[in-house]
Amino acid sequence: LRLMEEQAVYSWQIKGKRYDIGSKKGFLQATVDFACNRSDLKGDMNEILANGK
Repeated sequence: LRLMEEQAVYSWQIKGKRYDIGSKKGFLQATVDFACNRSDLKGDMNEILANGK
């Protein structure tokens, strides 16, 4: 609150899913979700996940 007294403070509400890419699991989840939501990567990602490779 002190900063607001000294200068203008701006914010922006972002809509979407948030990932904790600071953890291994969060990074993997973000990568998989990103690839699965792109038509040019979805097939390859599904193949990788199905084969476990």
